[in-house]
Amino acid sequence: MFSVLISVYHKEKPAFLEASLSSIFEQTLLPNEIVIVKDGKLSPELDAILDRCQANYPDIVKINSLPENLGLGVSLAYGLERCSNELVARMDTDDICLPFRFEEQYNMLMNHPELDLVGFNIAEFEYDPNIIHSYRKLPETSEEIYKFGKRRSPVNHVSVMFRRSKVLQVGSYGRLGVNKGMEDYYLWMRMLNENMQFYNIQKVGVLCRIGNDMISRRHGFLYYRLELGCFAKGVRMGYISWFDFFAAAALRGVIHTAPKPMTKWFYNRFLRQKQNG
Repeated sequence: MFSVLISVYHKEKPAFLEASLSSIFEQTLLPNEIVIVKDGKLSPELDAILDRCQANYPDIVKINSLPENLGLGVSLAYGLERCSNELVARMDTDDICLPFRFEEQYNMLMNHPELDLVGFNIAEFEYDPNIIHSYRKLPETSEEIYKFGKRRSPVNHVSVMFRRSKVLQVGSYGRLGVNKGMEDYYLWMRMLNENMQFYNIQKVGVLCRIGNDMISRRHGFLYYRLELGCFAKGVRMGYISWFDFFAAAALRGVIHTAPKPMTKWFYNRFLRQKQNG
């Protein structure tokens, strides 16, 4: 069957984690393994939710712990090593999977052995998952995804199911030094550079929680430096051209150093869609 890989750290909100886990067990196709990595010490409330989940599904839920908070990339690499299935689905602790998500991805990967990763479009909400704020839609075919990935992340990380062996083949997530925080995009670059085949199902499969914190995390010189470091690695591996690098550097320099209201406006106007269609 397939595994679900989740990382949890101390700043997660217990109610969000509970809703996220519940959406896994409401799927039309259930995983036979859920690998949860505690990225450092958690709050008692978060620990209680995980303990209860493991008690309810002792044959499925496997909880692993890191001694300290080492970041999402290290946590996911650690968890991926402990997944026992070839097919692995990623899940974030504050997002909600729509009921058909796993079944459609599993069937796509089983019926198309040439594919190495399958993602979905996502719908974003602030407080109520029934009130959608925006959509992030991405190219469908592997050829389109390969081209798109030279400028922006070509898959929604929280929506993917992939072949474990292919991710391990290119070095997994891991710690990326100055690129800490962009481990997923760097992983997609390496996979695409090795001609691995991606596919994005052209409908929403995951509801993602957003807020002002998202803009805060992506604003300022530090995040700009992280992005440039990631793009530079893409240039060195031969996936991104210098033209693409400088085009991305110029655009992102404006976005990340402008006042926050302008950054938010740019994201909403150009990087997201207001309608699902």
